[in-house]
Amino acid sequence: MAPLPIENNTITFAERPSRGPISSTTFRQQRSPIQPLQDGQVLVQIDYISIDPTMRIWLNGARSYLEPIKIGAVMRAAGIGRVVDSRSRMTAYFGVFDIGRLKDSETIVVSGAAGSVGLVNLALPTVSPLLFPLIVAQIALSLSKCTVVAIAGSSEKCASLEALGCQVVLNYKDHDFKKSLRKVGLVDVFFDNVGGEILDIVLGQLKPYARVVACGAISAYNAERSYGVRNTPNLVAMKAKIEGFIVLDYARRYPEARAYLADLRNKGKIMYEYTVLGPEDGKSGLERCVEGLEAVLAGRNFGKTLIKVSEEERESKL
Repeated sequence: MAPLPIENNTITFAERPSRGPISSTTFRQQRSPIQPLQDGQVLVQIDYISIDPTMRIWLNGARSYLEPIKIGAVMRAAGIGRVVDSRSRMTAYFGVFDIGRLKDSETIVVSGAAGSVGLVNLALPTVSPLLFPLIVAQIALSLSKCTVVAIAGSSEKCASLEALGCQVVLNYKDHDFKKSLRKVGLVDVFFDNVGGEILDIVLGQLKPYARVVACGAISAYNAERSYGVRNTPNLVAMKAKIEGFIVLDYARRYPEARAYLADLRNKGKIMYEYTVLGPEDGKSGLERCVEGLEAVLAGRNFGKTLIKVSEEERESKL
């Protein structure tokens, strides 16, 4: 067994960014000694760090569902690790079923469909997918007679969504995207990871009693100017509902979601895609965290983005 480390390598928040992209001065890498464990504490070695769009929100000083990161604090992130010393895909599931209440034969639109959430929905056969985003689409495809409309931002991502079985796949960068989206017709469920203009268009295409799942608004996280949504009166006219949610609120029900997704995986109805950044060109995995966040906010990732922190090789259960 390797000796326990005596120092901790961290990425700390150095400078609060203004509106727009983060910069090279936003974060700082530093080392600090690992303090002796107290009763009830454990020492965890992190193998992978999750890079998520919501990190950009935490860097702002405004009130949100979690306290903003304080200057000088270690950057907040989810991760996978192992206890080395001691003294003693969830968003898609709850968004589709609890908030979206997706049913057989309905049409679902998923924005950001090739991201960490969106691809999951594609596991339901004949449903219009969203992206948690990959997972959302796959869950939707696993339902009977649903129509899945998946929206992504590159030809490669669109090809992957088509291979998963999405009935309609749209590239929002195409010149005729708006026209193509309107041709989709009326929508029962919109699983929105993007916000902005795409949200505005879909709000105008809602069926009566439609449900809009507000999972994210990545188009605004790094934008210097925000987009003003104008079609909200249609929510009233169609008696539709738009609801935001945070997956942390469902922590007690995680085992339920894990069991459902594991069953779909065992039946071959969903697949997972990861973009993994590890040591490269003299940089450690941890040193690539900022690079990973910039890629996610710019839409260059495919599926879930992870940072491989540990240099040890072992079988992964991802």
